Amino acid sequence: MTIGETGETIAAVPANESFSGYINYTDLTDPVIIAAIKPSEDTDSYVDGTPAGDEDADSAFPIISLESGNKRFRVRVADSDDSDGGNRKRTEDVWYFMVEANTAANKHYVLSDGNELEARNITLDKINTYNTFQTVNFLKSFSAVPLVFTQQISDDNGRFLIQRIRNVSVNGFEVAFQPDDGDPAPGSDETISWVAVDLVNSTVSGDHTYSYGIFNGKRFQIGRKGTIAHWTGVGQFAMAHLYNTPLVFVGLNTSAGEEPSYGRIYKYNDDGSNTWIYPFVEDVKLAGHLDETIVYFTVESN
Repeated sequence: MTIGETGETIAAVPANESFSGYINYTDLTDPVIIAAIKPSEDTDSYVDGTPAGDEDADSAFPIISLESGNKRFRVRVADSDDSDGGNRKRTEDVWYFMVEANTAANKHYVLSDGNELEARNITLDKINTYNTFQTVNFLKSFSAVPLVFTQQISDDNGRFLIQRIRNVSVNGFEVAFQPDDGDPAPGSDETISWVAVDLVNSTVSGDHTYSYGIFNGKRFQIGRKGTIAHWTGVGQFAMAHLYNTPLVFVGLNTSAGEEPSYGRIYKYNDDGSNTWIYPFVEDVKLAGHLDETIVYFTVESN
């Protein structure tokens, strides 16, 4: 069953925080969109895939502006002012994937590996910021604690905002805004896409739990990896297969550190047999951060 568009890459999103051109879609009625900044393949990079020593050291996060009535969206890369003043030096490529939102009549999708997926859009109230969290309940309970990914798909505040997740259970999770360090709470609500997928049928290797299968005819792998710290350059792991053009989406489902932070990868490459992923915790203060557990969803591009 086709449940959405597997995903693509939006090339050369402007460096000045302005929007890309529009991306049109046709088959979805209520799209859920997840996005991530792409690093350069096989390049030891910090944020945007440029070589170490020549990188743009800004913390940055993609923000989607969805126009569902026109069946189109666009993306911009929002910068943290806390890292180097928010003046981006380079364009970015942004990965995305889309899926039709679940409903009360169709609570979960079942993936080829037997794991279940739920995707929906919510309004995140502006009062749920910092240590005040909003509760999200799943349409149907999962058999095991799922992996949860979020993405802002409106831009009413027009500034750097990320979401933090905590207390993920089989029944739901909690989510809150985290503004840039020192910024006030947002002045407006925002629409947030989220995807939850469980790991019932999985392989365990140390602190790495993962499963893989087929998503819309494309190879995918999902997983949870523990003990990832801020920019340590460790914690890399091999995927179960070799991907030609992977899209990698990373999130934090823990909230150990108080600073605004999120999960991302700084590099991916392959050894001829497997694709390797190098995740880390991006802390906008560029400071030390307590260990977090990352979750990821990797899928072959269309």
